[in-house]
Amino acid sequence: MSAKTWCVIGACLLLLACSRVDKQHYDQLLIGQPFDEVKSILGAPGECTDILGGKRCQWGNNKKWIKVTFVDDSVLFFNAKGLE
Repeated sequence: MSAKTWCVIGACLLLLACSRVDKQHYDQLLIGQPFDEVKSILGAPGECTDILGGKRCQWGNNKKWIKVTFVDDSVLFFNAKGLE
């Protein structure tokens, strides 16, 4: 596939992930959920950062987001901003 095709696919995936950044999907998150289950609820994260033996992932953008902290691939903490 061409670079242009990959860019279009990436943009579509980002739009799909952003459409799940809402209160309805946030309310489905639970402490202890595995990463794969969170990913099935919210879609692929926009970014993940390694932190002290775990990782923190974010879905959304600077105005509207869901952040989830994982330790041993399970949800330890989650929070959100700008959800309706």
